[in-house]
Amino acid sequence: MNAHKSMSCLAALVCLLALPLLAHAQCEPRWVPDSTPGGVAGEFPAPILSAVFHDPDGPGPRDLELYVAGRFVRAGGTAVNSCARWDGVSWKALNPPPEPYGTSVEQLISTRDGRLVAGGAFTANAGYELTPVGVQVLDHWEPIDPQLRGTVRALCDGVDANVYALGSFQVPQQEGTAQLIRLDPRGSVPIPSATDGRIESIAAAPGGGLVACGSFTTIEGVSAPGLAQWDGANWSSLGSMEGGWSQPQVTRLANMPDGSLVAAGLFTRIGGTQANSLAQWDGAAWHALGDAFFQYVTAMSAADDGTLYVAALFIQSGDRTGTVARWDGRHWSIIAAEVDSIYVYAVAARDQQSAFVGGSFEIIDATMSRGAAMWEHHRWNSMGGDARFVADAVFSVPGLGATALGTFVSSFNDQSYQLAQWSSDGWKLLDIGMSFWPRSLVIDSRGALLAAAETSWWNSDVSVVRRWDGSMWVPVGTNLLGRCTQMLLLADGRVVVAGDMVLDSIACKVAVWDGASWQRMGEIDGTSIIAMAQMPDGTLVVGGSLRIPDAPSFTPLAAWTGERWVDIAADQITGSCTAMAVLPDGTLMVAGDISPLSPALHGTNVFGWNGSGFHDFALGLDNFWRGFSEIILDIDGRPLVAGSRAPFDGGALGLDRWNGTSWESLGGYVPVAHPVVHSWVSSIALHSNGDVLITGGTLNGVASLGPRSSLCYSRSPAPRMAQSPTDLTINADEHIVLRAAVLMNLDEVSYQWYRNGVAINPGPGGASESGGIVSGARGTVAGRTDDSLYTLRITDATPGDAGDYTISFTNPCGTVLSPAATVTVRCSGDFNSDGGIDGSDVDAFFAAWEEQAIEADVDLDQTVDEIDVTEFFIRWSAGSC
Repeated sequence: MNAHKSMSCLAALVCLLALPLLAHAQCEPRWVPDSTPGGVAGEFPAPILSAVFHDPDGPGPRDLELYVAGRFVRAGGTAVNSCARWDGVSWKALNPPPEPYGTSVEQLISTRDGRLVAGGAFTANAGYELTPVGVQVLDHWEPIDPQLRGTVRALCDGVDANVYALGSFQVPQQEGTAQLIRLDPRGSVPIPSATDGRIESIAAAPGGGLVACGSFTTIEGVSAPGLAQWDGANWSSLGSMEGGWSQPQVTRLANMPDGSLVAAGLFTRIGGTQANSLAQWDGAAWHALGDAFFQYVTAMSAADDGTLYVAALFIQSGDRTGTVARWDGRHWSIIAAEVDSIYVYAVAARDQQSAFVGGSFEIIDATMSRGAAMWEHHRWNSMGGDARFVADAVFSVPGLGATALGTFVSSFNDQSYQLAQWSSDGWKLLDIGMSFWPRSLVIDSRGALLAAAETSWWNSDVSVVRRWDGSMWVPVGTNLLGRCTQMLLLADGRVVVAGDMVLDSIACKVAVWDGASWQRMGEIDGTSIIAMAQMPDGTLVVGGSLRIPDAPSFTPLAAWTGERWVDIAADQITGSCTAMAVLPDGTLMVAGDISPLSPALHGTNVFGWNGSGFHDFALGLDNFWRGFSEIILDIDGRPLVAGSRAPFDGGALGLDRWNGTSWESLGGYVPVAHPVVHSWVSSIALHSNGDVLITGGTLNGVASLGPRSSLCYSRSPAPRMAQSPTDLTINADEHIVLRAAVLMNLDEVSYQWYRNGVAINPGPGGASESGGIVSGARGTVAGRTDDSLYTLRITDATPGDAGDYTISFTNPCGTVLSPAATVTVRCSGDFNSDGGIDGSDVDAFFAAWEEQAIEADVDLDQTVDEIDVTEFFIRWSAGSC
């Protein structure tokens, strides 16, 4: 073990020894995320449609901040409504937010006079009409034209200080609808724009006016195939186009800071100039921007320094291909090789080293980003957490603890179903892949993991139970096929399964595995058996809506005598049982759509059976259309019922605990009805340390965490890493920027960064004696943790700042230390690292450059080319790094 790693281990040991000193009353149970995905979320595909860097206080002290809009309801861990702000640390809701009618805000622009303008469809006139464009004024939003009605598809800020909008508008005192308008508080002005096609986008025209592009060939009778300019009075063509895969046209426009215009589309020539799908208009003529090729550009944005960023379905520059590229005024650089899923819909450029992309995607290159990613310091950074495992269902497995089936993302376009085990550090992947959905998991008496398969009705010719042999799933027996709904390990080591199955070609509802073969357990009919439990005396009880031979009617419960099934609910309760569990006192708790028949019972849906009769649990629980999904016992032996709901809550199914005398929500979990999708707890598991994990549809019962698909009720909520720092390579005199995120919803959290195991201090030389200026080395989190990133920045780094960097987070419950991120600081002028800058460095550089060695990538754009030669000689001739 090297010295760096030894120091890291020492720091971790010091943190662990400090744990007993930290514990006090604030270490209390609470709901926390089981993982912390960043990005945005909402109804699929939930894309970011528009993004812009905006200065919220003009000449004030605040820096540029990123604003995004689209079809999403959450940004990071923050609940938002279609708009969000990234302040460089975390996502924030706009306060106040614009109030879109329906789904989303479609467009955001930052105007030259410092306004943030939102376009979409907003409520007006008490919600009965729609106003299309709003502007943020101090602490509220106002319509630019209060009388205007309609919806917006695109906005642009003209050089003539006017805001133009594309959409469908009803202008006061004007007949019909308009698709283009100039917005004016005194009354918006329609722009005549009758076309024989569709206008796709608009942008400011160089020198004033408006440019429109799309699939049209004429506009207001003027021949202008795909591209036209409005000068305030008339339309004119901006040049003919040739080539493309269909009709030549322009599909995207972007304004450059020098007043010129960039157009992208389906063409190989424009205005007589050869250009591969992208060209620049300076007000007089078209010019090609390099020789890169673009197929279907989806978004463009230019920074104030003239850097242009372009996202497309496919980009080729030289020998490199990708989906996002940067133009620095001289050449193109591919900065994203692959973006999965659908498209990048929005790009916001900040400068030559920083840009944002948003859309509907999970991964950009190898970075899990979930629809939002920032390009900084030669790499993509996720914005918030970086969860690569998402739990879809959880199981309590004796001998294994809380276990989840979920989706694991290992690299771009490489996703798989896997099992994971819950630990104090979060989900730990097991080397067990899943090609099917398990209904139940148990470890049998021989220590083997068994899974009962959840198969479709039309795919019932597969083995019901499978065993993991260390490398693959193999059938347990070959004669039991069909669809399993429940599996249970009996006290004597036998395994019982229930469902809609076929044993030796004969229908079977319940079967038992004795270690050698499957045997049918009596005759039972009705709908699927949904629940099973074994009483302390060994009696097996099954629940559902069941029909037993010779019984006069359906019953919710049946018990196995060893020879036959008997109805244990007759004349006492009726209905359908969907969940059951045996309590510590031997009582069988049953839940479902159950009503009392006995006059001695007064509750509803939840009852207890003591082996001979039934009793109430207070007045029971209300039921809903999904019923009760599961009952488990928490670490104190108290039953937790998933799928229960409070009266009149609008259809949100939650989680209730029986405290011995009454029902209560677990940890204050109170489900809230979602306006679009149902909220319910579908699976629940208990870990040996007392953590309760739940999964379901839109779990929004913890307001501070927002809508989620999985949550953890932690008995001792110590910090966990939500995002660890990653390796970084920079040139000397650039900045080291490392980020990390901690578990949300924790109190009293402090953090400390380390280099090679030694605590870093703020200020000059804070990381190394000869190093750069450090900020963000340590601190205390105000209030509860959210999805903020805690950033270490070393300005003007030197080679002495290289090393292994970690961060620790501490609260009264414990401490977590991140994995180490290796930082490399290159001194490219001293290429051979001999301490001097001379001719030998030139020889060493060209030797590496000829071999295309990664060390010769001086500009760190992942490509060894002529630009690296130029960058090397700039540093070498200056006699510096």
